[in-house]
Amino acid sequence: MLRATKKVQLGAIIMLSSIAGALLSINPASASVSPSCAPVSGNYAQYFVAVTLTNNQGSATPANFAQLVKMSPITFSSIYAANLDNANWQDGAGNILNSWLESGESKVSTATNYWVNLGANTIAGGGGTLTIYQCIYKTSVNAIDGVATGAEPNYTGTYGQYDNGATVFSKFYDNFAGSSLNGSLWSSEGSFTVSNGLSIATSSSGAPCGENDVYSNSTFGPGVIGEALGLTKNPLSSGQTACVMGGEGFAGGTIDGTPAITDGWVQDGVNAYGLSVFDGASVDYEADSPAASSSVNSIVGVGFVDSSTTQSFVNYVQAASSSFSTSSGALNFVIGFQNNNFITNNYIWARVRDYPPGGEMPPETTIASPSTSVTTASVSSSSGTASMIYPATAWGDTATNTLTIKSTGTAPLYVSPAGTSDTEFAVTGNTCPASGVGVAPGSTCTVTVHFTPNHIGNPINATLTLNMNTSAGSLAVALSGTGVTDLALAPPAGGGLIFGQLAWNTPQTLNVTVENFRTTAVTLTGSMTFTGTNPGDFSIVAPISGTACGATAPAGSGASPSKCNIGVKFTPGALGTESATLNVAGSPTVPSGAATLGITTGATIPATVNPPVEVIYGSMSVSRSQKQTKSITITNLATVPISIGPNSITSGAAFYHISGGTCGSTLAGGQSCTVNVTFAPTTVKTPANGTIKIQDGVDPKSPRTIALSGNGVL
Repeated sequence: MLRATKKVQLGAIIMLSSIAGALLSINPASASVSPSCAPVSGNYAQYFVAVTLTNNQGSATPANFAQLVKMSPITFSSIYAANLDNANWQDGAGNILNSWLESGESKVSTATNYWVNLGANTIAGGGGTLTIYQCIYKTSVNAIDGVATGAEPNYTGTYGQYDNGATVFSKFYDNFAGSSLNGSLWSSEGSFTVSNGLSIATSSSGAPCGENDVYSNSTFGPGVIGEALGLTKNPLSSGQTACVMGGEGFAGGTIDGTPAITDGWVQDGVNAYGLSVFDGASVDYEADSPAASSSVNSIVGVGFVDSSTTQSFVNYVQAASSSFSTSSGALNFVIGFQNNNFITNNYIWARVRDYPPGGEMPPETTIASPSTSVTTASVSSSSGTASMIYPATAWGDTATNTLTIKSTGTAPLYVSPAGTSDTEFAVTGNTCPASGVGVAPGSTCTVTVHFTPNHIGNPINATLTLNMNTSAGSLAVALSGTGVTDLALAPPAGGGLIFGQLAWNTPQTLNVTVENFRTTAVTLTGSMTFTGTNPGDFSIVAPISGTACGATAPAGSGASPSKCNIGVKFTPGALGTESATLNVAGSPTVPSGAATLGITTGATIPATVNPPVEVIYGSMSVSRSQKQTKSITITNLATVPISIGPNSITSGAAFYHISGGTCGSTLAGGQSCTVNVTFAPTTVKTPANGTIKIQDGVDPKSPRTIALSGNGVL
């Protein structure tokens, strides 16, 4: 595809000096009023640099104006992180401005370029001013998030990791990430490759120049600058000619004569640079014969001033100026190259930004010493110490402590509670500002922390972290409280509730004290139950002494519970020992679960009719073999069976023996049976005594020993 050319030696029009009469003069702002720097991840700025922008031109800057700020971090390297990631740009009212770190990404750099999008802030013409602030955090804080605060695509080893160029250069930005051209931004013709960057090679065909280029789908009217960062490889040898693409737009890859922002080359007598220029349908090309040089990165750009004027720049220095005429109100942005040999262009990013009023590029800035935004503070709590100490608090109850923070420095104090290390402590109130005007020196603010224990523990310790704009950056406040049970049951003598031996169906009542550690009353009605082995033999009744609980246990406190009594009645209903558990859940239900108390009893005494203590026989003749039988009656008055026997003569066996009866191995409830004992002496003895033991099951008096007495006579 051939184009007409008009070759002009660029050396005649390049201006190598910095632009005079700059639009925006940048000077250190007065530090008499500290800005509000928004915290980053809860961390407050340690320093700030105030930069005042003064617009000496006749018209105001537009909204979303991208302002170049040049700095020399090496002068204050001690406050910066190694890669400058601990700084961002803000408006001084706690709002972070979109910014993009373009170059000089080191704390020892002598030339660092930032671009700051001023957002809705505009600078009036005729000497209007605007102050912005670089807020600098601890060197361990990463303020670059790739959203509001970012950097050029090669800032880290991951290409484009923090590149937010599209938020700073809102008109147009691309970093050619990935392996293919972004079709929503660009169209193309000829040969190129994309691999985390754009590479456009020259064509060996065509006379005198081949063509390979990409061009924006969007068009831009006057008042913009189109720029790209490119790397020149294999520069032309001295005497060779570089062709600069003429202005034209593209439609389906064909020439349609529409004006365009185009990329070509210019040289400063040593190095060859890629350059964006505007041209019209008249096709006014510029060309040069650059000398051989090594590879060099350059920012090349062109300003579309108005419908008849363009200005070309290399690294922000004006290099050329052209006049052209066009009837088009908008131009495409074209990146490409025409050449007959040897040159390849590699581009890292491309952008379009607003042309500054008056056509002046921002000048280099000299920054004065940063001002500290650090202040000091003292703290005291409701407990009278710098720590927050809570009284004994019932499980589920809440105790309150308030921390008072006083600004003791000379700058406003900002405080942001970062939370506690234990969820049992929670920040529930905060009058401390995290941004804005801050706490004035000598004034105070408060942070309220509630303690709501969810277990029994002494002590329960935690830490409240307050992020502050102090030299340490944060303050750790110790928290300590004691969690106690919310409801407790206390028997008369400690331990469990113990009933002694009771006769069958003979009830007994003992007191149990209910202790309420909560600060609210607990309803007891319907919440007291018995579980365990013998729950049916126990019941809740009125206490035998003291203050009765009634329907509720009154409110108390963790340190001093309320106390009232209930009665527990035991009516034996089983033989042997019995047990159960008293459960008091309360209403509302206590968080720790029901209060419990174990209950045990002595062995139940069966209600049997005691056999006689002694059975007396008469005198029986040995010579005549006389004998006498008597019955011992056992009556079971319980409702459950008891076992009987084995029974035995334990002494006097020469005189007495068991001779029958109606008792079997068990005796049903409410029944009686007999054990027959016969006295048959075989020797003369007066008295002839003996004993018999009768087993009657689980009766704690079993076995029963009955004395036997009689006389053995001749």
